[in-house]
Amino acid sequence: MSDKDVPWLLLERFYAGACTPEEKAELESWLADDPRRRLLVEQLRSVFGDTPPMPDQADIERAWTKFATAIDPRPSRSFTFVALLATALIALLIVAWFIARHATR
Repeated sequence: MSDKDVPWLLLERFYAGACTPEEKAELESWLADDPRRRLLVEQLRSVFGDTPPMPDQADIERAWTKFATAIDPRPSRSFTFVALLATALIALLIVAWFIARHATR
């Protein structure tokens, strides 16, 4: 049996629990054609049988949202307010210095 004869994508979907009834029937038909194929599937089952299925896209999105919220790099409002206040104070001091410097001339 050649590697090209094996429906790898179909087997992958089967072990992931994502096969449609039509795909399961197609796989059963493929297995019935050659007894060595059933042996291959049993060997694969021993490797992949206990592997949990991949999460669906919604689970991935939910996990990413939870992760992004947990590491939120945005500064808090109090930090933003203090930084803005300090910037305004520095700008006010610079303007006052220019006015005082030009007023003494």
